[in-house]
Amino acid sequence: SQSLTLVQQSHLQEKIAVEEQLGYLPQNFVKVSAWTLATKEPIAIQTYPLLFPEKKPFPTLYWLCHKKIGKAIADLERVGCISIFQERLQQSDKNAESFRRSHVSYAQERWNSLAPNDKEWVLQHEGMRLMLQTSGVSGTDFDLTTVPNIKCLHAHYAHYRSMGSDVNTNVVGGWIQELLHRRDPELEL
Repeated sequence: SQSLTLVQQSHLQEKIAVEEQLGYLPQNFVKVSAWTLATKEPIAIQTYPLLFPEKKPFPTLYWLCHKKIGKAIADLERVGCISIFQERLQQSDKNAESFRRSHVSYAQERWNSLAPNDKEWVLQHEGMRLMLQTSGVSGTDFDLTTVPNIKCLHAHYAHYRSMGSDVNTNVVGGWIQELLHRRDPELEL
């Protein structure tokens, strides 16, 4: 049908855009999950939780692919923003709870993105099941009684942008967005 052809063309255009940005297409690419607002360049991609043919786990569901934004976020990490954001989380029960919810949501979405036959296979491998079903953003291990550690600002921003206005929006990703805009209003987000 014509609509299927349009969907296939759209997906092919996404693949080409990502390959132009990264210089290659990740083997577990699913789709572009976030775009810049004005120029419609990919910011983040969604990936499949397994790498084939060996069925190796890949915990990063949303992956930042925009080089300029990636560099700006690396600059935030260099100046100590991970520690600053971690402290903010520790000082606010509301922010900490929101952050925990985003990790839970991320883990659920990763698990739910598995094809039924892959989910069956993973259920037979307890360590892999635990990692894919219960680890949060960037593969972060967490429990619901503590504030999870921030591992990688790139992963949190990719998650934030990919989720849009979801109720479980990543609070750390929101802080990154605000800081990027303040530091460089010309950077297209």
